[in-house]
Amino acid sequence: MKREFSPQAEQVLQAAQAQAIRLEHAELSPEHVLASMLEAEGWIGDWLQAARVGVPALRKRLTGYLGRQPKVQGGSGELHSSGLLQRLLVLSEDEARQMGDPRIAPE
Repeated sequence: MKREFSPQAEQVLQAAQAQAIRLEHAELSPEHVLASMLEAEGWIGDWLQAARVGVPALRKRLTGYLGRQPKVQGGSGELHSSGLLQRLLVLSEDEARQMGDPRIAPE
């Protein structure tokens, strides 16, 4: 079954995929998605700041974490979603359906 995403969710996932490819990672992870959400203007950063999360420090730690992940040398260059990201997408899909929305949105 194909998942449907809101335009904003599509942009976040495309940015996350681009980042994973630039970093030469084999898997697309929730950390790539979070990093792309933090780069998007507004909403997630605003929410995190309202929850008293230090967004610049989070960004720095996330960048460091992603930089330490294994790089792919050679191979097909194909990017796969991690098991954890797949699980999060299934849960997001379930949540969207419960809210009466057929599409997954980042919020």
